[in-house]
Amino acid sequence: ETGECAHLGVLFQGKVLYIDQVESPQTLRVNAEVGVSAPLHCTALGKVLLAWHACDVPTGLHRFTDRTIVDAEVLRTELEKTWQQGYAVDDEEFTQGVRCIAAPVFDVNREAVAGLSVSGPTSRISLRQLDSLSRPVIEAAARLTEAIGGAPPD
Repeated sequence: ETGECAHLGVLFQGKVLYIDQVESPQTLRVNAEVGVSAPLHCTALGKVLLAWHACDVPTGLHRFTDRTIVDAEVLRTELEKTWQQGYAVDDEEFTQGVRCIAAPVFDVNREAVAGLSVSGPTSRISLRQLDSLSRPVIEAAARLTEAIGGAPPD
């Protein structure tokens, strides 16, 4: 629907583990191999999982790009924003030139068990597009939540 790569990830051993992917038909695309893990603090999937889990913000945050959030207080603010708007953004924080949007998937206990994201080059995903591109991501995550019998928290 978005024309970009879609990824499904879960929380595993303090990281986000990519468990499924649908590739973009575009020649220039962002792929995260299934079975690979990535940090929580600088990926949209990781931020979604952190925002909806009652866990501590990681410390000793590693910098991957000049846009990576490495201050725990700044990350807490970002997670609050994520929770309020219903989606997370990775704005070139893990990989330069890549922007991602993710939304949570909830189980029957109303807990975030996964995140669904789209990723693409910043040349196609502009900052102005984030709100409009977040809609299909949030809707797809809601459909997946429903398909597994889950529901978002009250």
